[in-house]
Amino acid sequence: MRALGGILNRTIITLLFLVFATNASACLTPIQSPEFDKLIEVTWDSEQYSFLIVFPEKADGQLFQNLTLNISGKDKKFPGTSADLKTYSKDGKVFAYIRSLEPLENSLSVSVLWKSEHDLCAIIGQVNLIKY
Repeated sequence: MRALGGILNRTIITLLFLVFATNASACLTPIQSPEFDKLIEVTWDSEQYSFLIVFPEKADGQLFQNLTLNISGKDKKFPGTSADLKTYSKDGKVFAYIRSLEPLENSLSVSVLWKSEHDLCAIIGQVNLIKY
């Protein structure tokens, strides 16, 4: 009976070790690189103060999850903010449109997040639209 208890204890310890080892190897930060930044195309229309943003639905096998507009001021009076943007998909591409009613005086960038249900490491691409 003791032998059975010892085997059961070792089995439980081994299973716990495998679970914790799998979680320990998970990504703690998203993958970022110029390779993913280059997937984001931006077209600026200076007369309309607008941007058209286009990027693929998939990056390195992961699916698009979120597009965020990041705004930061050129002085310390405006601390900055961010907002999720509405997107539209067609033929494997994702589109977003940003328009300002007046000339822009803040730094703008967009971040695209691609993630898979089964992959723990998300991918982020980022592009500066205007930088002061």
